[in-house]
Amino acid sequence: DDLQVTCQPVVLQAVVGHDDVDLRVRRTQRAGGGHAIAAHHHGHAGAQPDQQGLIATVAGIAVAADGGIWYVDYAAAHIGRFDPKTRQVNEWLPPTGEKARPYAMAIDDRGRIWFADTGAQPNRLMAFDPKLEQFVVNTELTNARGAVRHMVFHKPSRALWFGTDTNYLVRVNVP
Repeated sequence: DDLQVTCQPVVLQAVVGHDDVDLRVRRTQRAGGGHAIAAHHHGHAGAQPDQQGLIATVAGIAVAADGGIWYVDYAAAHIGRFDPKTRQVNEWLPPTGEKARPYAMAIDDRGRIWFADTGAQPNRLMAFDPKLEQFVVNTELTNARGAVRHMVFHKPSRALWFGTDTNYLVRVNVP
């Protein structure tokens, strides 16, 4: 199924002030394979690499039905899953490659990971199916200007909702 996305501008009547906070995840290679991760919050001054030069800027995070923690890594250009039980991290590079800048994300009722790639111009909406371990949606957001910052999945209507930093509010009925 082709997914068609139409974006309409809206005027937002209220502005909610908040500090811009990212979650920094430092990745270090473990002896014998795998990654060890440690996280802390920092202001939006920009991510700095650790001593090994490994850094991630988590720009979206969601917990799946199986307890896995999914995230989009803006700086390192991929999406990932952290298993809190085994402490294993798996990551996937989006179809747009190293230039990808995944930002907002949500998980739908079928377990698919939806996210916006703000590195591509125009922005792209993508979905990753963990069961297939492949990207199943990759479509342009042709008239959504600005970066997609937040995304939620509304289960009763089976719709994704997200906003951009230029006052666009978007609804996508997911297949």
